[in-house]
Amino acid sequence: MKLFKIFLSALALLVVYSATAYAAVPALQTAKITGPHAVTLTFTEPTVAAAVDFTNMTGDLSGRTVQSVSGINTNVLVLTVDGQPLKPNAIGSIVLNSGIYSTSDNSRMGTTTRSVADGQAPSIVSLSASVLAASSQGFALDKGGDIVTVSFSANELIDASVVTIAGQTVTAPGAGSGPYSANYTIPASSGLSTVPFTISVRDASQNTSPTFSGFISLSASGVAPTPVSTTPVVTTPASGTSQPQISQIYPVPTPSQTATPIYTFYSTTAGTATYVGDCTTNSSAVAVGTNTVVFNTLAEGDHSNCALTVKDSAGATSNTLFIPEFTIETGSGSVEGESTAKKFQFTRDLRLNMTGEDVSELQRRLTKEGLYKGPVTGKFGALTRAAVVAYQKKNKLKQLGVVGPGTRKLLNQK
Repeated sequence: MKLFKIFLSALALLVVYSATAYAAVPALQTAKITGPHAVTLTFTEPTVAAAVDFTNMTGDLSGRTVQSVSGINTNVLVLTVDGQPLKPNAIGSIVLNSGIYSTSDNSRMGTTTRSVADGQAPSIVSLSASVLAASSQGFALDKGGDIVTVSFSANELIDASVVTIAGQTVTAPGAGSGPYSANYTIPASSGLSTVPFTISVRDASQNTSPTFSGFISLSASGVAPTPVSTTPVVTTPASGTSQPQISQIYPVPTPSQTATPIYTFYSTTAGTATYVGDCTTNSSAVAVGTNTVVFNTLAEGDHSNCALTVKDSAGATSNTLFIPEFTIETGSGSVEGESTAKKFQFTRDLRLNMTGEDVSELQRRLTKEGLYKGPVTGKFGALTRAAVVAYQKKNKLKQLGVVGPGTRKLLNQK
């Protein structure tokens, strides 16, 4: 009997030892800032935590508090923090308190301080293209020799870029956030009428942007072409979810001489946009593809806190798109009441291939009329001409595609 009791005691000690030795204590694997208000934590196993378990944030997270925690009982917890939107390269630290425990056996992790890395992918914030003709005869589509240049900038410092033009990988010299420029010489007898290109960039934290793809339409007229299509190609997130993805196509021109500037972005899904910071708009509806937004009246000066997200019909929220800093300079000293768009006077005829601030203003007007769907470039291209024809048809003018005296008079009256 005594031996049996000894055996039971030893067995009990073994069970206690085994439970202690194999307790599934959560361990934090990665901690990254993944959005303007999001910190994503990856644990070794499914974990439970509450907002109060995360305190004492420092660095770019300083002064913020955790408002909510999603992903409970999974390996990945997403913390929503308050305060101004975090910049693309934000880093900091956070204290994880002892209230965090394992889903499987309630084992608690000890209090620890962890660094939070930059987990936000960079994005391309400006893009332009040009072609240098090999001869005075214009662009030699059948002879080659023309030099295509694609230039771009990002919303943060870039560590590396990958650029292809006409299927060939080309270098893109530049520094900082840009601009970077890549050149490609069209080979002889290529017969190209359009030149495709792709761009992706990587930041110092090894986050890689979605890939931008597009094409440049060439012309035999000797007039420098511009990109007629710029579409970001977005891969499915690593988690396998169908999270919407948004990318910038054209930033707000800066300085902007109108208090109601235009911004253009791309979305992989339809949904509803949420804007933060100074930038607001009367319509939150988002379509698949290119979306052109006219912002509500903005104050004179710099605007650096604008960002947006898109939520689809299933409730999934996209990555955050930070709108690059821009400046409003209307010259009025105040934007209360009437904007400069109503005060602008067109003083010259405008036609295909002309450039200037009056062309930019024309594009803004036609965007507000719902007739122009392209970016504000300040260049009178095919899209602008088509919108002018539509404007003339709408107002029962001769549909010449040229802003002549009659069309100018009508524009100046509004």
